[in-house]
Amino acid sequence: MNKLFCFGLGFTGENVANYFIQHNWQVYGTIRKERSLNPNITVLKYDPQAKLNDLKDYLSETDILLISIAPDGMGDIVLNNNFDDITVLLKNGIKRVIYLSTTAVYGDAEGKEIDENFPVNPNSQRARNRIKAERQWINLCKEYGIPCNVLRLSGIYGRGRNQIKNLLNGNAKRIIKKGQIFNRIHVEDITNIVFALSNSRLASEVFNVSDDLPSPPQDVVEYAADLLSVTPPDAISFENAKLSNMAKSFYSETKRIKNTKIKNILNIQLKYSSYKEGLEEIANLKSNKKEFGILQVAPSIDSGGAEQTCVEIGRELNINGLVSYLASSGGRLKGEYEKGGNIHINLPLNSKNPLIIIMNIVSLIYTIKKYNISLVHARSRAPAISAYFASKLMKVHFLTTYHGIYSEKSLFKRKYNQFMVRGQLTIANSNYTKQIIQERYALPDNQISIIHRGVDTEKFNIKSIKSNYIDQIRKEYFLENSKIILLPGRVTKWKGHELAIEAFRKLNSNSNLSLKLIFAGENKKHESHTKKLKKLIVDYGLENDIKFLGHIKDIPSIMYLSDIVLCPSVEPEAFGRVIAESLAMGKIVIASDIGPVREIINKNDEDDPDNYNGYLFKSGDSSDLYKKIEKALNLNPKQIQNLSLRAVDSIIEKFTIKKMCEKTIRIYASLLNKNVR
Repeated sequence: MNKLFCFGLGFTGENVANYFIQHNWQVYGTIRKERSLNPNITVLKYDPQAKLNDLKDYLSETDILLISIAPDGMGDIVLNNNFDDITVLLKNGIKRVIYLSTTAVYGDAEGKEIDENFPVNPNSQRARNRIKAERQWINLCKEYGIPCNVLRLSGIYGRGRNQIKNLLNGNAKRIIKKGQIFNRIHVEDITNIVFALSNSRLASEVFNVSDDLPSPPQDVVEYAADLLSVTPPDAISFENAKLSNMAKSFYSETKRIKNTKIKNILNIQLKYSSYKEGLEEIANLKSNKKEFGILQVAPSIDSGGAEQTCVEIGRELNINGLVSYLASSGGRLKGEYEKGGNIHINLPLNSKNPLIIIMNIVSLIYTIKKYNISLVHARSRAPAISAYFASKLMKVHFLTTYHGIYSEKSLFKRKYNQFMVRGQLTIANSNYTKQIIQERYALPDNQISIIHRGVDTEKFNIKSIKSNYIDQIRKEYFLENSKIILLPGRVTKWKGHELAIEAFRKLNSNSNLSLKLIFAGENKKHESHTKKLKKLIVDYGLENDIKFLGHIKDIPSIMYLSDIVLCPSVEPEAFGRVIAESLAMGKIVIASDIGPVREIINKNDEDDPDNYNGYLFKSGDSSDLYKKIEKALNLNPKQIQNLSLRAVDSIIEKFTIKKMCEKTIRIYASLLNKNVR
């Protein structure tokens, strides 16, 4: 696993760190004050005035060193405090240093267009400090033959730091100074550039990092106000503006930064070519919460995939400045949902009783009025009925998400299910689910969107594992010195436990390895089936080798413990969440080739070492399952490692919670810009 060490987890450093984690990098970083950060970052408290003890231990095996700490009058703080440790690092394996500087080093160019060849001419002490720090790093890296890239950044903005937020908070100022031009760059574009450099073979270079549209500062404030449909703040002349000395120094310089070099050499395409695109996205997410609200409706807020998605969407909305609303009958996730100020409305939306459904319609109408709801998102059939009528009567937007493949064995159920496709848009959690919906209801493509279930890659991550719990499980179930095959999930007929037992029986009799098959999942609701399985195990003489663990709270630890994860379902699931979670853990996954599984497991071509992330077997075929398990057990350590990396990468690329939330919120934003049908 590649490793990034970031000195300074400020606004930019934290964004970079999170992006690298999403791409399966190991990330270390420093902070000055304790605060909440991504738990996958190994955080060190760093006093700029003192040497960080044992730094060389933390720096070991670092691939990319990122410096995002402002220098002082003596130059770079990191080098001045920890020179010996840094030189050891430069001697022993570091591939690249990236130093985040500022375009302030150019000073005032009187509005001219300038590139990296323009002579530095700093006007301020802070800019002079930057020049000194740049040269320190460039010279030191040159001495050791390490590439050093200096990124001269324009004014940084993004989620959490922008004029949309300033307007909403009442802190925006519209200062007018004739001829004043500022340059800007979105933090996500900085992140993309740092990542591109980290994976390049580029020599030492200095780059300007700025977008394509240098603009007067008042234009940005006015554009942000227009996006929010609010009146911009009164114009203030520069002469009458009460500004800090630092702010005044910004206004003492005007220039137009050219970004041609970074585009040509790294082939970078900016995600936000100007402040307009950047603010438009932020405005879609951060629309004034007094103007509209988003209400999710669900039967309960307990522990299923749909319920957890409600929590995750609510959290993302909250992060982006919106109060999120959820109506349900309650449950164990209610407290988690309400963190950050989100509001839960307790309604019996799990009921199918016609009288209660009518009462729920009335209650939802009241809720829509009270909280100024503009969009209602239903996540199951029973609440969808109430939500549909309430939305229709109140003329607000309505959409649904299909989280499962619902049975249609009767005319009543078909009519009942149809409310799930009566919204302006139906979200399917897989291509397979979309296909089923279209076969049943002839829904056109423009009325259905696919958003795959997101995996919590912070939870399902080998770094999250508690070693003491692992040891406890090994001892309790006598799993030491054995190869562990895991089947996670509720004990039901369609999960394929019997199929797994049949394959394991053959495997156990033909292998010299010590093997254990463990079932981790709730079995109380299906006791008769569980008894049947246990009898089969006894009949085969496998009671010492096959274990029922029951409900497991810490499923990632059980996955970590296992060598192989089985998902042998004999009926198709709507998505295959357990498969995706297991892949996120870097596990060898063997799954039934049924339903949407091929959307998660890339290809059943184990002979192509670069083109598969797991194994598929013929659904319902215990012999084929046996062959795949045997093949997986015969992989050498290098093959296992490569397969594990491909597994994790495949989830990071397509199935993270962040991607799921972003896609969902983009749909919200799109609908809110349309008229209700």
